[in-house]
Amino acid sequence: MSHHPEPGAPRAKSDSYRLLFAIQRYFEFGGLQRDMLRIANACTSRGHDVHVVTGDWDGPPPESLTVHTIGFGGRTNHARCAGFGQAVGQFVTQDEFDCVVGFTRMPNLDVCWCGDPCLAARFGDDKPSWLRYFPRYRTYLDIEGSVFGPTSDAELLLLTEGEQQRVTQHYAPPRARMHLLPAGIDRTRFAPGPHTDNARQAITTELKLDPEATIVLGVGSSFSTKGVDRSITAVAHLPEELRRGTELIIVGNGKPDSYRKLARKLGIERQVHFTGGRDDVALFYHAADLLLHPARTETAGHILVESLVCGLPVLVTANCGYAFHIERAGAGRVCPYPFVQDTLDAQLSEALDADRLESWRAQARKYRDTADLYSMVDRAVDVIVSRATSNRHTTSSERQRRAS
Repeated sequence: MSHHPEPGAPRAKSDSYRLLFAIQRYFEFGGLQRDMLRIANACTSRGHDVHVVTGDWDGPPPESLTVHTIGFGGRTNHARCAGFGQAVGQFVTQDEFDCVVGFTRMPNLDVCWCGDPCLAARFGDDKPSWLRYFPRYRTYLDIEGSVFGPTSDAELLLLTEGEQQRVTQHYAPPRARMHLLPAGIDRTRFAPGPHTDNARQAITTELKLDPEATIVLGVGSSFSTKGVDRSITAVAHLPEELRRGTELIIVGNGKPDSYRKLARKLGIERQVHFTGGRDDVALFYHAADLLLHPARTETAGHILVESLVCGLPVLVTANCGYAFHIERAGAGRVCPYPFVQDTLDAQLSEALDADRLESWRAQARKYRDTADLYSMVDRAVDVIVSRATSNRHTTSSERQRRAS
């Protein structure tokens, strides 16, 4: 998708590239959106000129990036996804970029951030195979194939070994195209320090909670995907004495009404608190006793590693890509797949033992000091800049031959 100028057209200086990041929608508290912004800002800090093209930018305007908002058609989600890819393609032909990076899948990318699970792998896993013939899934599979398949030469930024294996199994891209990234937690934002010393007092005061309460935390902006209903049910099913002293806090943008209704039905409405999206989510990690994340699907799950960096134990479902970090750290429990609510209920009850939580906290702190949980952004920028360098020295015909 990179557009190369006519011979003799002015170019940027040789060590600086013009980069385009494409994301269908930007909103301030989305995990994908936050990753995109961190990587884009890291590119600008290396001296590159970064532009973002999007259908909607909902958040503060970035100081170091140029944002282009474009219109595109489509009445359904899958049609809008296809329409956005087409609109980006048209946008690129009108300007000059050394590398186009997609945080939404679309054809002809130079680099693709693989933050969504491989859809082809989900058929026969947790989706019946006949669904692939519906227009929605046919469209998504066609778009996915345009990124992973043989007609693409995009560099693939993959977040977990499991996802790399699934993409390899279904599309077999050359290994040189696949780049497995470590986690990329922002130390300055999540590591303990003076700004987190009084986190528990600040949160319990703000939410008017008993300072001695056991705080179970959920984080995420898609309440259904993150399993908020599962979390509410598990808290409601705790043994009576334990349940009375437990508060569930959900941090993230979403529509809480149906979940409040569920909590009311289960008799714990006053113990479930929705804060909305928060820029100070680190305070909640440092204030809580356990992160509960029974997600239905999660390619990676940065919040799991953010929790470990904050010394917070985790109870997570096995189908989250970063669940292996919890096992390696010995800092929590992984709920097996396929999901069974009774299993989660029992695991939560066991997890809230004070001695067990203290042991897991120590393991989390040890893991954050020994594992590479921080260099994702730098590694991603290295791949993007390397591809921009290659593009600048490769003709269109050579790139087409390389893709074939």
